[in-house]
Amino acid sequence: MIDPENYDWTRFEIVQYYNASPGDLFRAWATGAGLESFFIESVIFRTKEGELRKSDQTVAAGDQYEWKWRHDAGLSGEILRVEPDHEVAISFGGMEVSVSLTACQEQTELHLVQTGIPDNESGRVLGHLNCRSSRMAANFVMRNPTGFHRLRSDSNHSPS
Repeated sequence: MIDPENYDWTRFEIVQYYNASPGDLFRAWATGAGLESFFIESVIFRTKEGELRKSDQTVAAGDQYEWKWRHDAGLSGEILRVEPDHEVAISFGGMEVSVSLTACQEQTELHLVQTGIPDNESGRVLGHLNCRSSRMAANFVMRNPTGFHRLRSDSNHSPS
């Protein structure tokens, strides 16, 4: 059992393996179309100069983003680091999220790290537990063997 007083609530890591190339997973995390296919309802990326990126265009360090989730929450931030087919790191509120990809035999290891989570009640619930479970759910959705697919928030629609 976890001792909540001695647990490091300021960070978490998730490691998953996928039957996909690092490039495919990179595009899923580094393009608007990719993120909208499994995680975010609506994504807007703008270059450093303020120009709108096309949904299939890869982000670059310094880009700004606006995300809106299915449950009416939103967030804006900055792309901090991009290493094509290997890493994407973003600001996430006052936190940082990095997704690193490594080819591992016939699979790709996805290593997600979220740091800078405030060590208070709100940070523990929203920044750690909620984000960790959301990322785990998003990673589960990415496992669809026929490719990435979008989950609909409307119960009248099945995954496409």
